[in-house]
Amino acid sequence: MMLQPHASVHRESPEKAAALRLRMVATAVWTANVGAVNLHGVGWPRVSRHNGVPAAERGAPPRQPGKLQEPVMTETTSPVALGVIGGSGLYALAGLQDAERHRVQTPFGEPSGEVVIGMLGAQRMAFLARHGEDHRLAPHRVNYRANVWALHQLGVRRLVAVNAVGGIRADLGPRSIVVPDQLIDYTWGREGSFHDVDGAKVEHVDFTEPYAASLRRQLLAAAAEAGVAVVDGGCYGVTQGPRLETRAEIARLRRDGCDLVGMTGMPEAVLARELAVDYACLALVANFAAGCGDQAEISAADIFAHLEAVTAHVPAILVALRAV
Repeated sequence: MMLQPHASVHRESPEKAAALRLRMVATAVWTANVGAVNLHGVGWPRVSRHNGVPAAERGAPPRQPGKLQEPVMTETTSPVALGVIGGSGLYALAGLQDAERHRVQTPFGEPSGEVVIGMLGAQRMAFLARHGEDHRLAPHRVNYRANVWALHQLGVRRLVAVNAVGGIRADLGPRSIVVPDQLIDYTWGREGSFHDVDGAKVEHVDFTEPYAASLRRQLLAAAAEAGVAVVDGGCYGVTQGPRLETRAEIARLRRDGCDLVGMTGMPEAVLARELAVDYACLALVANFAAGCGDQAEISAADIFAHLEAVTAHVPAILVALRAV
């Protein structure tokens, strides 16, 4: 399929122009692989709002293979102010009111689960559990492209990632909350770009600062408003997982300048950058990394106890985020 450039590309910022090209390429991928495309816009996914009732029973017309036709889609009723991706220990957003569950199909496959949209405080938020609500997906098996794409298509332009991490730096012990400002990617084999599809133009996005400075500032101010102590800055080393790291590996990460270690920070951050979505991280320290602190062995029971305690502060920060 030959894709013609949109007339407004040259009037947009480079980031928005790249995002538009991605939507055009994804339309071609979607049409070729699924056989359906939204005729009223470029690159929109299938979105169905439901209460557990199959599409056929809701009166939706069955899709006929090989035919170009309008997908079944229900848009959100009002703008989504913020997207939140929950990591280990955060499978639902406490306090989310009037929740609607949205099943989204993307040109890059299925997201980790349904996107839940509702009101938290005075703002409308979209929440997605990165590992699935039953934690069935290991870090290297998460479909990061589908997750970020689905949230973007539901209107998310600011995205807060909540990540469970280990502390390397001495002052970043269990139950600390960190808003990192840098990362180092040690992962391999993950689908790390929307441009890695046939027909897409190669794009080299600027990733000098992997997190959006404006959203980082807003998170820090929101935490202060909520009375939650957070650490400003730090380097997040992203490892492949799912196993934890050896003491020697952590020593290497420390030499490299990493303050935190986790398994899910990439490629999520760069995918958000490709779509011009403001992205920042709330890193929740669940344990000291191997060879750090005074713990001789990392206990799964301790990890989840720490995560349960520190995760309880997340909703208050998100509620305050609107006020800053």
